Amino acid sequence: MNARTRSLVALTVIPVALVGGVLWWLTGLVPECANLQVSQLDSPNGSRTMVVFTRDCGAGGLNTQAVIMPAGGTINGDATGFLALEGPHAPEARWDAYGNLEVTIPPGAVVVQQQDEAAGVAIIYK
Repeated sequence: MNARTRSLVALTVIPVALVGGVLWWLTGLVPECANLQVSQLDSPNGSRTMVVFTRDCGAGGLNTQAVIMPAGGTINGDATGFLALEGPHAPEARWDAYGNLEVTIPPGAVVVQQQDEAAGVAIIYK
């Protein structure tokens, strides 16, 4: 390998290694979140499930979320619910005769996110 080739390799490899090292270091700074299922409620026809889970992101805090998913589905690490509450406040829910989901938010719970529809299901809050 001649001097010019060695210089080109060094000018290519060193910056790539530095960028890769910085990216690897930065990913260690992002907290991993842990999801813990609190409850689930299957729809009357068995096609869907509403799951309530807590998400703990360490210093980022704990929140409680509710998500609608196909029956038998599992919550993945980046699941986003139709309802998110600060802290460990679990909502109560029931499916009505029309296939809607009626959700009761606990008194004193701080709502972070609230949607009126999820996965084709109307959400009615009480």
